[in-house]
Amino acid sequence: MAESNKPTRPDFTGMTYLEQVRYWRPFVREAIAGERSTSTHLKDSPASAPTDSVVPVATSIVALAGDATSLPTTAGASRPDSCAAPDQSQTTKLTPVGVPAPAITPLKRRATDPADDAPVQKPKFKQPLTKNASASKASRTPTQSLDPADPVPSLPSTLTASRPAVASGSKSLQQAPVPQRTTPKPPAWYEKTKLPTARARGKPSVVDVDLQVIGDGARRCKELFAQNNKVDLSMRFTSIADAIHKAKFHQVDRKILRQRRLLHNDSGLPQLFAQEFSGGVDYPFYIKADAEELYNKWCREIFETDLLRGIKVGKIKSMVNNEASSDKLDPEYPGRVKGTFHGDHHLVNGQWFPNQLCAVRDGAHNSAQGGISGNAKSGAWSIIVAGNSTYPDIDEGHNLQYCGTDSKDGEPTEATKFLLTNIETKQPVRVIRSCRCKNAQYRPAGGYRYDGLYDVVSFEKIDPTKQEYRFKLFRRDGQDPIRASGPEVRPTLQEMREYQKIQDSRGYLVD
Repeated sequence: MAESNKPTRPDFTGMTYLEQVRYWRPFVREAIAGERSTSTHLKDSPASAPTDSVVPVATSIVALAGDATSLPTTAGASRPDSCAAPDQSQTTKLTPVGVPAPAITPLKRRATDPADDAPVQKPKFKQPLTKNASASKASRTPTQSLDPADPVPSLPSTLTASRPAVASGSKSLQQAPVPQRTTPKPPAWYEKTKLPTARARGKPSVVDVDLQVIGDGARRCKELFAQNNKVDLSMRFTSIADAIHKAKFHQVDRKILRQRRLLHNDSGLPQLFAQEFSGGVDYPFYIKADAEELYNKWCREIFETDLLRGIKVGKIKSMVNNEASSDKLDPEYPGRVKGTFHGDHHLVNGQWFPNQLCAVRDGAHNSAQGGISGNAKSGAWSIIVAGNSTYPDIDEGHNLQYCGTDSKDGEPTEATKFLLTNIETKQPVRVIRSCRCKNAQYRPAGGYRYDGLYDVVSFEKIDPTKQEYRFKLFRRDGQDPIRASGPEVRPTLQEMREYQKIQDSRGYLVD
């Protein structure tokens, strides 16, 4: 192409993304056609003909266009129907992304991880038993597992048998090991899902825009990290965190997730929480936790956005309805996970639930009303710090003094024995704080928040007549901070909006 015919870069001020794409489209088409003819000419040329003088015209135009186009620099950039690497023989296509992303260079081919092609068994969930109990404020009445003999179902985050005990603030304190997560793998249904055709995709929607921010934002973070651009990297973190919070309430399906490659190890959510796919980027702990929570939810094909999914909402007594009924778990809901285990398992620090029944539904707790869940053999699995005024609990965040239940027969209650067992077995308990807990510094704005693992280290008998025991618990070191304030706070702004909608529609607190 002659130097005089070379397009000049116009002023893009005020131009939308699509207008910029339309401007460059004829130049790109002309350049591609020129390259094809050049390639055909070279095939017929002698082998000794120098090739260094041949300059790809399309490459120069794309470089001139800068961020105005999303034309990949490698042929075969259209996304394939499988997790394998794209076919090199495919023709380069111009695919508008649908939203401008400032200062983003043209996309490069993503390296496909071999783990993406490994078959994964879809988690199978038994039909859970249900307990007719209200989701009212947690009491200290012990409630054992609805079926303690049931094994904990397998979940997307693969777990190893155990890991070395995390160091504690007390050097002499012994701790039982808890499972740790290993390399994530896309589920089998995801790999089998075929991409929709270009016509079926339609125009980009708000959902597409937010989902694109996750994948493209992570790719851009890798570039900024390589450039040591900490300022822009911090801004990207903010946009990615906001996009994840919004994506939780977007209606998606298999095809949308597959089209956006959101469960791919190298280009989806795993690159935000799995270090081996992050490209060296050290994402904030709250982005890692929220990305992993969303990844686990979508891997289990839970695409519902309703906060009270899996809950049969009760009726309020009124002039029309003379009989009130309480909320209860839906026995037909397939996404139920039983919390009959020690440790985090599939849960992440800061995971939020609108009420106690939802915590039971997702396996954080295992009692619909009781504040202590466990059994005689395993001890306590989890406790809820609800701020009940009848018990002299002391909540200092990382240190907690928590009372068992009062006895009526002169013997320690079943719930108290659960916590006594934890002292012997060294097994941790999950601590879930309610929006009614006493310490406002750690109190969630609404609902219930999972705040990590605590070790039960000792106890004192504060009322022999009632056999009232108060246990001392320490939060295990090596965990992410409690997400009670700052940019990592849970519930998020989006969660509180949905939470408020439920309260407004029902006329009372959902917890």
